[in-house]
Amino acid sequence: MNEGNGIAVDAAAVQGSLNRTSGTDGSDAAEASMGFVPVLRRNAAVAVDTGSGMVDITGVRPPMLSIAYGVGKFAGTFAPGQLILGDNDLIADKDTPLSVIVLKYNQYVKEAITQDGYAMGLRARLFPTKEAAKAAGLRIEWGPNSEKPEADFALDMLLLIEQPEKLESAMFGQLFGGKQYALAFASFDKTAYKSISNTYLQSVVYAMRGKKTWGGVWELKTRLQVSKKNTANKSWVPTFTLKGFLPEAMTAEIELLYGSFLTAAMAPNAG
Repeated sequence: MNEGNGIAVDAAAVQGSLNRTSGTDGSDAAEASMGFVPVLRRNAAVAVDTGSGMVDITGVRPPMLSIAYGVGKFAGTFAPGQLILGDNDLIADKDTPLSVIVLKYNQYVKEAITQDGYAMGLRARLFPTKEAAKAAGLRIEWGPNSEKPEADFALDMLLLIEQPEKLESAMFGQLFGGKQYALAFASFDKTAYKSISNTYLQSVVYAMRGKKTWGGVWELKTRLQVSKKNTANKSWVPTFTLKGFLPEAMTAEIELLYGSFLTAAMAPNAG
């Protein structure tokens, strides 16, 4: 175990946590074509500098934090609304809050791909702005006959998730402030993006003005959202609520642990 300035990092545990990921999502080629700096990748080694106490996770993609739905990857295994870390770890039931720290985030524009399209191997094109998507020939507004936009905003996050009480999971391998945390990647688009854009992004602009991105403590949970146009249309969406701020000493510890990785460009998710 490596200790530095109040943070204890179990290198083996961090290595195991970061390597528990789902299969390749085919995003590498898309990221390269967009010119984004690919700072998050799968199956790369984690290096711990025992001299400085800094963990180097450049080149690593942490496990994905996902919401289980009635259809898709977790259907039949987990209940809709539950939060899953990696492929198998249930870490929060529906409506059950998690305490998280957002280390970094990236808002971008993502091409809309149907489930059939994904099944055929198609991957979304990614753009830094809606103007760039429009220049590529995609419609970014609703069509005259209520056709959905062909590209819209998405938001990726790199999170530190505090281990819930009574939860046993090998995913949680980073200790600071007397609590265990898991590093996780989350990607939100469509309804999920709309749910958090009015809470997280506005809080970043106003409530967190003048503070570091990783200085906030957030409550993350899911809720069942009912469509205003069609009450039969229901979907589990994430919610972010700002609960407070880390002490400056802890913010500094995070900076020491992750260094320049916190401000490096974050590659968007094409999965």
